[in-house]
Amino acid sequence: MNTTLTKHHTAFAARSRSSGVRSIWCGSSAMATKVSPVSDAPARQDQSDLYSDSRVLRAPLPAMAPGSVVEQEWTEQETAPLFSAGSVGRYYFGRIATPVQHSRLLLEAPSVLPLRYVTQLLPDLHPERTEADGKVKIVFDRGPVPAEDPSDVNLPSDVPAFPVVTFSTGSSWQQMAQDYAKTVDSHVNSAEVQTLVAKLTQGRHRRDEKAEAILEYLSKNVRYTGIEFGEAAIVPHSPSETLAHKYGDCKDKATLLVAMLRTADIPAYVALLNAGQRTDVSPDLPGMGMFDHAIVFVPGENAPAGGNDLWIDATDDYARLGQLPLGDQGRLALIIRPETQRLTPTSVSSPKDNVLLEQREIDLAENGPARVVETSQPQGYFESEFRRFYADKDDKDHRESLTNYVKNQYLAERLDRFDRSDPTDFSKPFEIVVETKKAKRGITEPFGNVERGIQLSVRDRFLWHREGLE
Repeated sequence: MNTTLTKHHTAFAARSRSSGVRSIWCGSSAMATKVSPVSDAPARQDQSDLYSDSRVLRAPLPAMAPGSVVEQEWTEQETAPLFSAGSVGRYYFGRIATPVQHSRLLLEAPSVLPLRYVTQLLPDLHPERTEADGKVKIVFDRGPVPAEDPSDVNLPSDVPAFPVVTFSTGSSWQQMAQDYAKTVDSHVNSAEVQTLVAKLTQGRHRRDEKAEAILEYLSKNVRYTGIEFGEAAIVPHSPSETLAHKYGDCKDKATLLVAMLRTADIPAYVALLNAGQRTDVSPDLPGMGMFDHAIVFVPGENAPAGGNDLWIDATDDYARLGQLPLGDQGRLALIIRPETQRLTPTSVSSPKDNVLLEQREIDLAENGPARVVETSQPQGYFESEFRRFYADKDDKDHRESLTNYVKNQYLAERLDRFDRSDPTDFSKPFEIVVETKKAKRGITEPFGNVERGIQLSVRDRFLWHREGLE
C-alpha cells in the first residue's frame, strides 16, 4: 500500500503553490486528519549532468489503513508568466493501480487570456465555464474512475495513454515562434564564433561538408551539462559562454550550432520539441510548457519542400549529420523563425536506414573446435547506439558481456579478440570484431567417435543454436 504523497514542481519565483492531503475515511470511522508536505528536495538528484530548480514535495499520508479514503489538493497560482507568449499544461484524471472516487480541476485566468483546452479519453466530461469580474473559470468534474493499468509504451504519439485535459494560454504558434526567436537571436552573435568557423570550414564548400566539420568540433569539445535555474530553463547561454565553459544543455548547444552554421552561410534555426515515446504536444494548443528538448533545423537547398532538410541533435555526440535519435523522430517541433505558423514533424528514418549487418567466418580445424570471427556493421540508429555503447573499448562490463556471448553462441572457451572502429571517426563505417579460436559450435571429429543418432553437421549445429536464441 502506497502511504506517501509525491508532487513534482518547479521553483519559479512568480509562481506560488500549496498542497495538502487528509485521510477522510479510515476503515469504518470518519476522520479529518490533514498534513502538509515535510520534504522539498531537488527532483533530479540522480542526474549528474543536470542542475535545475525542479523540486519534489513528499509527505507521509496520515491515518492510513486498508479501505482508507484520501483527499489530495494541489493549488498553483502564477502571478507572471515564465514565457509571455503563453503557457500550456496537462492534468491527468485517475491513478495507476489506485481507484479514484472523485476528481475536480479548476482553471482560472484573466478574461483577456485566450484560455483553451482539449479533453482526451473523457467522453462523458462536461466542463462548466463561467465569466465574471474580468476572470474566466472552467471546472472539470469527474466521478469514480477505476484503477488505471500501466499504459502501452508503443502507442502512437498522438494517442493518449490516460484520460487527460490539456490547456493553454497562447494565442498562436506563430506568436510563440516570433517571441522565442527574439530570445535566441539576441544570443546568436556571429562575431563570437567567426574565427573558429573560418578555421573549421576552410577548404570546404558544400553545405554538408561545412556542417559536418562544425558538428564534429562541438561533439568533441562541448559536453552536455544543463544549468537550468530560473529563466535559464528556457533562455540559452550565449555562444561565447558555452564555448568558454565547454559545456551546455540542449538549448545552449543548439544555439551555439545555429550561430556557427549561420556564420558559415548556412541558414539554421533552433527547434523545440517534446522528446521520447510519450504523448506528443497538442498541435492546437500553443504554449510553452510541454517542450523539453531543443535541436536544430536546417532548411533544404534547391529542393522540394522538405526534400533536403536537415534535423540535427547537437547533444548526440555519436550520430552522423542529419541522423536523429529515436526519441526525436516524428515529433512535432516548433521551428523558431518568423514565418512559422504551425508545428512541423521531425524526420523519421525508414527501416532500410536502420540495419545491423553481421558477417560470421567459421574456419574449421582438421580436428577439434573451429575459429570464428564475427564482424558487425551497424547502420542508421544502430550505428550511433553502437558508437556510444562501445566508446570505452576497455570497459570491463563490455568484455565480460562479449565473453559470455561467445561462450553461449559458439560454445567457446574464451573471447580471444575484440576490436572496434574509432567511435568519433565518421569518415568510415563503424564496426566491431569478435574472435574466438576454440568454438565448439563448429567442431571437426572422426566419424568413428561420434554417435550417429546425435550427429549434427556444422551448419545444422549453428542454425539450431541461432533459432534457440532468437
